[in-house]
Amino acid sequence: YVMQADFKEAVTIIEQLYKLHPDDENILLNYIETQAQADKDKLKNLEEIALTFLFSIPESVAFVSKTFAVSGYPQTAIDIFYKNAMRMNDPVLDSLYYAQVVTIPMLQSIARKEYDEVEEGKCVLYSDEQDRRHCWMVSCQSEMGGMLIGHRKDEIIEVIIAGEKRKIKILAIYDKYFSIEHRALTDVMEHGGNKILTPFKMKEGATGEEILQQLLDFIKDKGSNKSI
Repeated sequence: YVMQADFKEAVTIIEQLYKLHPDDENILLNYIETQAQADKDKLKNLEEIALTFLFSIPESVAFVSKTFAVSGYPQTAIDIFYKNAMRMNDPVLDSLYYAQVVTIPMLQSIARKEYDEVEEGKCVLYSDEQDRRHCWMVSCQSEMGGMLIGHRKDEIIEVIIAGEKRKIKILAIYDKYFSIEHRALTDVMEHGGNKILTPFKMKEGATGEEILQQLLDFIKDKGSNKSI
């Protein structure tokens, strides 16, 4: 009870600081975290502030998003990540998004929710003739989007890409959030990783024991502070 009372008193103090300095990122981070510790239900009052604040670094976005996620606000957490990821276009923020989605189950139900049919605003994961995977945000305003709408998962269809007719297979249909996850993985594979994610490639034909040992050696070499 004493600790809870201390947090509530801290919220009152930090709230006053925030009112004096609404653009101070560090004060806002402490305000959100302290409110989550004092009373998770009242964190709802800070949702709009967190969703509209222009955070300066990826780590701040990840901190605030995680605070909302573990406090029972998964949709808000995802939206904070998505809005800032689209604004920043930062590979580190994309990787932090991916790391949180794979480690916080309640985020997965939103970030990886699948649909049967392509609609406006959905994100389509498809493979081309060379079995390479691509992601497309569907919009009626684009030729590609118009050709995708109405089709279903596992269909092989003909579309026009860069002026050429191509056959593609629709692998999955997600909400817009999946585009950030796909962007993160694509960047990591193309550039060999970053300070958040490191790609791990299994040896072809290896047994289960060999793969496990390979993974253990990989983790030992890279350290435990990264996601794979």
